[in-house]
Amino acid sequence: MLGICGGMQMLGMRVEDPDGVESPPGSAVDGLGLLPLRTCMARRKITRQVRGSCLEPSLRGLEVTGYEVHVGDSEPVAEGWAPLLQLAPHPGGEELPEGASSAGGRIWGTYLHGLFDEDGFRHGFINLLRAERGLPPLTDGRAFSAGGFMAEIDRWTQHVTAHLSAAFLEQLTRQA
Repeated sequence: MLGICGGMQMLGMRVEDPDGVESPPGSAVDGLGLLPLRTCMARRKITRQVRGSCLEPSLRGLEVTGYEVHVGDSEPVAEGWAPLLQLAPHPGGEELPEGASSAGGRIWGTYLHGLFDEDGFRHGFINLLRAERGLPPLTDGRAFSAGGFMAEIDRWTQHVTAHLSAAFLEQLTRQA
């Protein structure tokens, strides 16, 4: 299970909002309790581009890139977890542990949007899931980060255009 941003917060033990950033002041709700994290909402919004690598043993060292956009900070409240990623938030900046992985490595959480943008990490993640199901690894995944992203968008555009009726879409919009 993987929770990104608010999904990670929900996987934790508790989300508190003392200043009423997203709920009435002083509010707190229990999370799903799948990661030993407590999130405290804050008025300060974190927005930054980041790059780093995965710390999860099965994908250790694979590069990740993306961005963080969130309010609040999540911190561990018990044993039984490890950081998921090691991030350098800006060139020359201090590397920071980020996210969380459960003791068994089956539940992950991160604030990193775009986690699957790096081809190597995405392919590694897919092959990790395939291995758990007894399937052979894929060796020829689509490449997005090396300029293949726009080619993939074009491929999907052609597919949708070929299989979706413009008249049908027009009819739907008139009914709305």
